[in-house]
Amino acid sequence: MQIELENLKPQLVVKSKEVDEQAKVVEAESAIAEKEQEKVEAETQVAQVAADKTESIKISCQKDLDEAIPALEAAAKALNSIK
Repeated sequence: MQIELENLKPQLVVKSKEVDEQAKVVEAESAIAEKEQEKVEAETQVAQVAADKTESIKISCQKDLDEAIPALEAAAKALNSIK
């Protein structure tokens, strides 16, 4: 059994190096992913601000339209009564 363990040591060293290298790759990719996540979160906040402004403008326009439609209908009715 001791001989088998001694024979497996070189493989263990190789596998250990492979695992260390893979861990470095994972760590580097995790750092990149974290930076990208931060960018996405910042862009999401900017987009939400724009969406909020757009919604505010939409509500304001709808209010103005709701006020203008009765006047338009009254004018159209008055115009039709002239004919």
